[in-house]
Amino acid sequence: MFDEPERLAAEKILAARRLVSRGRLREALDALNLAIQLDSSNPEAFRDRADVFERMFLGPQAEADRQRAAALAAALPTPPVPPPLPQPPETPAVPADAPLEPEEPTPAIDTAQPAAETAFYVPDTLDIPREPGRGPGAAAALLAALVVLVFVTGIAGGIIIAAGSIDWGSLDPFGGDEEVSPSATPFGATGTATGGGGTSTATAEPSTPANASTTGDPYSLSNLESAWEAKGLTVKAGAAGEGFTGFKTAPVDVTMTRGGSSATASVFVYKTRDAALAEWDLVPGSRPTPKGSRTLPSNVSAWWNANVVVVLRTDPAGLGSDALDGLLNLGG
Repeated sequence: MFDEPERLAAEKILAARRLVSRGRLREALDALNLAIQLDSSNPEAFRDRADVFERMFLGPQAEADRQRAAALAAALPTPPVPPPLPQPPETPAVPADAPLEPEEPTPAIDTAQPAAETAFYVPDTLDIPREPGRGPGAAAALLAALVVLVFVTGIAGGIIIAAGSIDWGSLDPFGGDEEVSPSATPFGATGTATGGGGTSTATAEPSTPANASTTGDPYSLSNLESAWEAKGLTVKAGAAGEGFTGFKTAPVDVTMTRGGSSATASVFVYKTRDAALAEWDLVPGSRPTPKGSRTLPSNVSAWWNANVVVVLRTDPAGLGSDALDGLLNLGG
């Protein structure tokens, strides 16, 4: 039987796992913190909290919890080894000089009676009775003549049709056709028809536009600014971010300050989630990764939520933890 604190801690761990499956990481972290307060010797609580920290891109915290979970698991008593299963009794060996049991006699087969055979009558369909001295009937001769007539008529009709379809005026009896036959026109990589040579020119990735996007669905830049301000951060948006190549949507440079400390980030706001998926690989629990030949400047980390992608450029004072928490809890 579990003690009351251990039972409550186990319930909090189960609740945290349900919250993680729904993407509510901050609430799952609160539940695991309470489970550890109730039962600090449970390695499952530290192992699950390490997983949540990893999903929130907090690597050092995740590694510390994994080491703590391993130490607690090693300290647990070893479960008793179950007794071996009973073995079936051995069959006694038969002595080599023991008499063999008599075998049952095999009934004799009476060869005096031959086996019955089944006879089948196959009529000879070619054996047509005729009167003696007569050749094939008139009907058979008429049928053969009709088949020959149809065959000859078909060959003659095919020759006439083939001859009528030939353009006799276009034939050159000397084989001196100097005109080059037209070939299919290939298309280049851009989707427009190219010249007869068929060469194509690859489309270059678009450069970053001058104007950055700030509105989208379900979240906009103003929603993110409000979430960060609720964390005590002062937010100031600037011009379009630089150093990004190949993106059709430009990010906005944002500065976050609190108590004399500051951090900088570039925020991509897409019109829809599908528009974000066109430029990023967005896998739940993983950092966003740019697709194709798109590149990022040097950065500390990158996060995403629905149609918003945040690239943390600098964070010397560690404001990114609150910034990530605000991003993950948008709309919640």
